[in-house]
Amino acid sequence: MKKHTAGPWIVDESHEVDHQHLVWAEDVIIAEVCEDQHNQGEANARLIAAAPDLLEACKETLSVLEDWDDLNQPDDGPEWLFVTAMKAAIDKACA
Repeated sequence: MKKHTAGPWIVDESHEVDHQHLVWAEDVIIAEVCEDQHNQGEANARLIAAAPDLLEACKETLSVLEDWDDLNQPDDGPEWLFVTAMKAAIDKACA
């Protein structure tokens, strides 16, 4: 599994240049996000900055769902859809 740059990641508006939003972690630029025609650059930068927190939340939620599923439901229960989706999201982030 590849390691990502440790968080926290932040959107730094003080360095906004030419409609670009920078996402930083320590002294590393994680992403430079340009504004698009719909002015979604800042929102996209904030989503990128939240990625490490979202990944950890997914991992913790998956752990709880898997424990709950093992104890209470068969593998074809409706919560299994959440387990499958959470595993796919984590795999996508960690590929």
